[in-house]
Amino acid sequence: MNMDTDEGPRLASPFMRPSRLVLSDWAADVEAIASSRDALLYELLVSALMYDAIFIQDESIVLSDKLAAWFGTQEGFDLLSTILNSRAFIVLTLQNWPGELEELRVNRPMLARARYIEKYATKGENPFHPTVAQLVFYERLDQYFSDNRTLVQHPAAADGRFDLIPTFGSLMREVLTNSRYIAWLSSTFGDVDAPVHETIAGCTLDPEEAVRRVFNKFRKKPNLAHSPDGRVLFTRSLAYQVAQTYPNPRQRKAA
Repeated sequence: MNMDTDEGPRLASPFMRPSRLVLSDWAADVEAIASSRDALLYELLVSALMYDAIFIQDESIVLSDKLAAWFGTQEGFDLLSTILNSRAFIVLTLQNWPGELEELRVNRPMLARARYIEKYATKGENPFHPTVAQLVFYERLDQYFSDNRTLVQHPAAADGRFDLIPTFGSLMREVLTNSRYIAWLSSTFGDVDAPVHETIAGCTLDPEEAVRRVFNKFRKKPNLAHSPDGRVLFTRSLAYQVAQTYPNPRQRKAA
């Protein structure tokens, strides 16, 4: 097993403390993070003992109804801030912000991320609008960040090793088109036809085609993210919206 450290990849040993962990499973389903607040706190505390740094995407925090319910109260937030004070947990933020949110993200980074998703992305395949409980949670987090900004926030891929959005598109295209993933695709998405894979893979190269497909199906423009030079970006949110243009395989079988 290899581990990536600040000095580069190195060989792990039973006596070597792992360096970094990214909670990417939260991104897959923000509401499946844990069965209860106590279970989540236990998982986070154990992780803090095992790793020097644990990265959590700001998107996962913003979208989760569970986190807002568990940690939006003063008592709940006091527990969360105790964990954040360990300095093991770091929130990954956007690399590039649209101009209209630049000022808001300086003082209210969680609220700014929610407004970004509301306008440019989705929660899975669905539009996102924060609840009152989530807005209260963002306010508590933003107040905490204003006092501890350098300790707990970090722009994703800030070291310049790769650009996240093109990397996502290229990896998705690789999985959908490379023959070595056929068995996995068949077992995981057995009801999805190969032409669907090819169409979505094509959309990663031409995001404008994804936009046309969503518009032709729903007669409305999808929520979109753009590069600094104005190009449409093929994001996970756009992938969800393109997938929604196809019939659900289970519904198709039932018909």
